[in-house]
Amino acid sequence: MSVRSRVRASVPFARRRPVGTLVLAAALLTAAVGLLVVALGPWRLGVGIAGTALVASSIARTLLPERQAGLLRIRRATADVLAMTALGVTMVMLALLVPDLARR
Repeated sequence: MSVRSRVRASVPFARRRPVGTLVLAAALLTAAVGLLVVALGPWRLGVGIAGTALVASSIARTLLPERQAGLLRIRRATADVLAMTALGVTMVMLALLVPDLARR
């Protein structure tokens, strides 16, 4: 048994999780908060929060090395980043550009 495998075996599993998994958990939590805000009324703010979470995830996917991407890594980095960025920017633009309905 090499020194590296002994050190790895002694580190608890939670500490060996890739950073990308934690980023994904934070993004999912942020998106859930955005959906909660949508459910409570101010839909623009909620959609903006959820879209921002997607854009932040795509930035993290760009910056993290392949081994640390964790659950953010679904396909190639290019496909992941393009998909998350497109969805996130679309949601933010939706929140900014859709006019309010006239209140009666």
